Amino acid sequence: VNVVSDGFYIRFLAKEKVYDPISFKELERNSPLTGGEFIIMIDVNPIVAYNRRVKLGAITPYETIGKTEEFVKFQNLQRKFLLNFIKKFSHVVINGELPKDILLREVSRELVHHGVYPSGRN
Repeated sequence: VNVVSDGFYIRFLAKEKVYDPISFKELERNSPLTGGEFIIMIDVNPIVAYNRRVKLGAITPYETIGKTEEFVKFQNLQRKFLLNFIKKFSHVVINGELPKDILLREVSRELVHHGVYPSGRN
């Protein structure tokens, strides 16, 4: 089972889809994904994500369409694309607003359920 991490390709693809729909077709043609990957999407409401990022002072230009205030709009567009895109794969969506220990337990449970174990246990 191949497991795709959040920042591997799909998140990049989603960002490029929002930024430049013209180059998207080329990106999709060159995808390293085979279709057999298992995807875990840790989903956070864009407003919650915005509030978290503002507290950290960590909003980058690549997370918005232009201005910091457009973070939520950009993240909503990206989220819509991601939720639609992952339908092509074996996937699960996990609530990213869960407490960290529960979130990690849920991710671990899903990985084990799909035959992915910590190093040395395969």
